[in-house]
Amino acid sequence: MAIYLPEELHAEVQARAGKLGSVAFVAEGRNKRLREMWCASRFGMGYEKHFEPCTIEIDTADEQREFDFHLIAAGDRMPFQIAEVLESYRRRGDEYKGRTQEQVNAILNSRPSHSAAYAEERVCAVLSKKAKHYAASESLHVLLYLNLNVSVIPWATLASAIEPHAGDFASVWVESQYLFCCLYGGERWRGATGWKPIETRS
Repeated sequence: MAIYLPEELHAEVQARAGKLGSVAFVAEGRNKRLREMWCASRFGMGYEKHFEPCTIEIDTADEQREFDFHLIAAGDRMPFQIAEVLESYRRRGDEYKGRTQEQVNAILNSRPSHSAAYAEERVCAVLSKKAKHYAASESLHVLLYLNLNVSVIPWATLASAIEPHAGDFASVWVESQYLFCCLYGGERWRGATGWKPIETRS
């Protein structure tokens, strides 16, 4: 396990992903851990921007543990599990297999836009599955990576939708490419509301 500043971890992931190429980074199963490192780094970047200084403790090897990384902040070392939220009919990387980047882009750009209600349904489905899988889920923090084609998901309605599942975990966070939010903060992040930018878009 190594400890990184979020920006340091993000730079390392970007460098390694750049050597692989975007198709291999996104689609190949052997790069799953690198994608988790990317999610953790982005989360850390947003967290320290809007909450407090932090570091990310993560293993570059894909060890089978109940957590994927630790968020270290204000003296606390908190275990986080990452889960991806996809369309129910879609498997990660399907659109990348045997295609050029240009063909992949055309497929991604033609994906149908889903409603906020559908996104809420998928988030709840992933959370419910996680709660059943981990016996001590109440001590685990969950970071959901939202990989859905949906333009707007109101924070308040999404937070309300997950209420039946939220108490199963120490906290529940959602991250997209540019935004993140705390849907359920437990005692530590009580009152954390709204979507927040991870970084300013250039």
